[in-house]
Order: sequence, then C-alpha cells, then structure tokens
Amino acid sequence: MSRPSFTVVVPTSRRPALLREALASVAAQTLPPDQVVVVDDAGDPETQAVVAGFPGYTYALNDRARGGSGARNAGAALARGEWIAFLDDDDLWLPHKLEAVAAVVAAGADDLGVVYSASEQFDGATGVTLSRSRPSVRGRVLEELLYRNAVGGMSVVVVRRDLFEEVGGFDEAFPSLQDMELYVRLAERAAFDYVDDVLVRFRVASHGRITFDTARKLAGAKLFAAKYRDLLAARPRHRHRAAARTFLFALSAGAYGEAARSLPWTAAGLFVDPANLAYVARGVASRAKAALTRRAPRPVTQP
Repeated sequence: MSRPSFTVVVPTSRRPALLREALASVAAQTLPPDQVVVVDDAGDPETQAVVAGFPGYTYALNDRARGGSGARNAGAALARGEWIAFLDDDDLWLPHKLEAVAAVVAAGADDLGVVYSASEQFDGATGVTLSRSRPSVRGRVLEELLYRNAVGGMSVVVVRRDLFEEVGGFDEAFPSLQDMELYVRLAERAAFDYVDDVLVRFRVASHGRITFDTARKLAGAKLFAAKYRDLLAARPRHRHRAAARTFLFALSAGAYGEAARSLPWTAAGLFVDPANLAYVARGVASRAKAALTRRAPRPVTQP
C-alpha cells in the first residue's frame, strides 16, 4: 500500500520567531510532508520572510483576520494531501510525527478519519518538560468526545481531508473549544485512532494562548451547550458535564450570574457522576488558588 500524502496547515499571527521554530520541526520530519501551507492572519512582512526561508512552503495571506479557526479553514481549502496535519505556530513536532501517523493510517480500517497522539507541555523559557498527556480513546468515540476533549489540541491531530470537508471544517463562530466541537462532528462520521508516543510539544508561556482567555472560554462553552442541546439532553451525564464546564468558566470570568444559572445542573451531576464531582472539585480549587495569587501583596522593592 502506498503511503498517505500529507498537507501541513500552520495558522500564524505576528509570531515570526515561534513560527520559525515550528516550521523547523516540520522540515525535520523523517517522512517529509507533501505540502506545507502557512496561513498568515495578520499580513506581517516578518512572517512572510520566515516562510520564504523554507523552500517549497506556501505562504497564504488571509483576506481578512479570522482567528485560528478561519486560518485553519483557509489553509485546508488549499490542501492537496489526503490527510491534513495541523500545527499551531507556537507548538513543535518531534521528527517522527508524520512517519508514526502514516503507519497507523496504513493499518487502519476504511472508516478511520482522525489520528492523534501523546503530547507534552514544556516551559517556553527553559524548554523543561512540565507534563505529559497520553491518548486513551479509539474507535467510534462520539460519547467520550461529547463529554470531554479526550484528544487534545489541534497540533496532535491529523484528519482525512475528505472527512474534514464533509463536516464543513471548523465552526468559526466558536471563540474557544473549536477543537472539541470539531472532534464531535468528526466522531459522528468516522473512527479515531492514536499513536501512544509523544509526537507533539505544547509550549506553555504568556504569549496569548486562547487557553488563558476566560471570557472566550465561557463563550465557547455556552455555544457548545447550545449547539448540541439535543444530544446533551438525551445524555444526563453529558448534560451535567456541559453545565459544569460553563459554571467553572463563568467563575473564572467573574460572570457570577451565568455561574448561578449553571449551578443546578452542575450540582445534580455531583451526585450521579463521580467523574464530574472530581472535575468540579479540581476546577474550583484551581480557580481559588489563582484568585489568591492575584490578590497576594507584592513585595516592595526598596530604592
């Protein structure tokens, strides 16, 4: 069987130094991609210069700034490969990423649509590994992905291009949770599989990751609950988790009215779903710790 062809899509916006590192990790692949498309969401001359330093890579300027989802959709529209591999401009691939994915694709069933992998987080300043995340679900995984994002961020994901087009790509209305929402639609139609090996490194730093924008997280959680209202209503466990997600993000964003509205279903879930109890407890503890940190007096430096 011939090896699958890959298009790499890299969305970027005014982070040329990080982009150069990300593209270098693509150039170092033991199985080179067939196409690399970098979508610039800002029209930055430095970004264009970085891409020009990688011969054969395609630079595409968005007609309008559309955020990460819009940039990924724009890149996917230019894809020629059978599979699309996404890489955020602040993340890195290990050299055997595409080779390992290709082996899973070659051995996969006809309904295989998504391959993901283990990953690790590292300190962007020191390079020190902070944590690792291992994959745990494969096959037809809709139930699990409605409940939680069991896959991770987009840089671990490789998706069959015809499937991505069939579901309509990313829903650009989502300011956050775009990855989880896409995974649900993909899981409705195809099987998932994974490489149980760290293939991606996620950078942890204060350079504007959407992960840390609590207001956008809250908006994404509310949109997810609204879009999948019917599916969630038929699954009480899932409905409890969706309510708890909104509740925790509302607390973080200081939207206490929204938190109060989500509280009844969140509280009900604490009794019928032990996993949700642990999820809420961890979330409340984490947010309390963050609040105390923000309020702690700063030492005064003597002149």
